Amino acid sequence: MWEDKFLSNKERKFYKDVFGQIEGAEFIEILKLKFNPIVKSYGFSGNKNHFYKKNSPFIYTIQIFKDKYGGNCALNVGVHLLKIETGRIELPSIPSKYNIYDCLISKNIPMNNNNSWYYYGKTTEEGIETVSIMIEMLKEKGIPFLDQFTKYPHPFDKISLKDLEYPTEKYGKYGLSKEKLNKSYTLVFLAHFNLDFGNKDKGFKILNLVWQKECERFKNFADSPYYLKIKQLRENYR
Repeated sequence: MWEDKFLSNKERKFYKDVFGQIEGAEFIEILKLKFNPIVKSYGFSGNKNHFYKKNSPFIYTIQIFKDKYGGNCALNVGVHLLKIETGRIELPSIPSKYNIYDCLISKNIPMNNNNSWYYYGKTTEEGIETVSIMIEMLKEKGIPFLDQFTKYPHPFDKISLKDLEYPTEKYGKYGLSKEKLNKSYTLVFLAHFNLDFGNKDKGFKILNLVWQKECERFKNFADSPYYLKIKQLRENYR
């Protein structure tokens, strides 16, 4: 019922009023009853709004983000490589602490009408219907996305230096858009991955690419937030 094609303009306004939805505590109970068992059937651990799964060296996360005003939530999945850093933030020491913000790759899982927000519903029955849609979208979109990351080192080993110098949408299906491939934190990650995987020549060339990019951003390279991480990687793998 939450897809716009099934609702009149009046119904959209009524059903998508965030202040008229069931309480967040009740929605969480519905998630615990309906959503959590499905997630755990895929091998994930966790509860409420945060789940994780380790398939070393891959780490997967599923997270439900509640709107700060209440009444609706978003469903997201993420994937990262354990201990491979981006230089943005310090990575968690254990898999259970990983969340979407720690992952290089993340994806929002919207409904089929591309609406990213799932409204709780105005009754318990509508809440159950919302959770059923979330489960359906997780199965159709979220899990297949994560399943692309099961055969290490694929897809990261396929990304060439040329792909990074002249980024395109070639790896978009993996959550690595042209824009993301152009980010310094992605380059730090790929440099660290290659160094750790034994491709030192490629790894150092990617570090040089980050260095060039950051020198363009900062007159003093030491002001770059990636300065210390680049220096550390060079020292650790020389």
